[in-house]
Amino acid sequence: TGNILFLGTVLVKGNVEDGFSIKAAGDIEIKGSVGKCLLDAEGDVLIKQGMMGKLGGGIKAGGSVSSKFLEQVSVTAGKNVLVQDGIMHCEVDATEKVVCFGKRATIVGGRIRAGEIVNTKTLGSVSFTETVVEVGVDPKSRQRLYEIEKEKTENEAALEKLNANINTLQQQRKSRRKLSDEKEELLEKMLSSREELTIRMSEINEEMNELKSYLKLLKTIGKVSVSKHVFPGVRIGIKDIYSDVSNEFKFVTFVLDGGRIRMRRYEDVDIQQLAGKRLR
Repeated sequence: TGNILFLGTVLVKGNVEDGFSIKAAGDIEIKGSVGKCLLDAEGDVLIKQGMMGKLGGGIKAGGSVSSKFLEQVSVTAGKNVLVQDGIMHCEVDATEKVVCFGKRATIVGGRIRAGEIVNTKTLGSVSFTETVVEVGVDPKSRQRLYEIEKEKTENEAALEKLNANINTLQQQRKSRRKLSDEKEELLEKMLSSREELTIRMSEINEEMNELKSYLKLLKTIGKVSVSKHVFPGVRIGIKDIYSDVSNEFKFVTFVLDGGRIRMRRYEDVDIQQLAGKRLR
């Protein structure tokens, strides 16, 4: 009935309701279902009946995450994410593999990132739901790159606005030979802000170049395999190359070949080898 912080493994025989959190130094195993909760384990997280995060639930695992289904959940796994029925409108980062393996296995909506492989029966939907799948990357580095690219865009807009305002005040000073004390103070603040933003932009560009170089050096190429249908609306990314799916395809694996994303015959994964006894 309360939040749990435990140094070992936590076993919950029922459900975990909205608003609760469980943090464990070992594994977290939940026999029932999970709502809008935060689960944080240094080991594995196993959910028998699935998790409906309602755009606020999150899972962090040092090991793997296994669940019947995941819906509107943010997931970060140090190893694999293994889901039986479907991953719907989730943000998923797995250092190794993301695999949907049941009869109704579907990945639809949201963004899925895996270091090595994403494998599912259906990818996207007949209604062309926007679904982004990225492989062959270090998810943490890719997320950091996304964050600083967003910051760069915001800073560029702020700099443009600052420069326009500074130019206006400087023109006024030129024509009138003097500004009011209030405007002089404002100009000083703007010049100081511009200097700070310029320094930050230099730092951002340096970090972006380092991250891009690191991501290019990664040996893992990555592949996306779909045993039934891939629908338009899906965006495939392998390393730093992207391709938008514009037609429906069946039984395909997307790979990087000669600097382009190409399709070849579907390649399966051994789910029992990945998951062991837990999913039998």
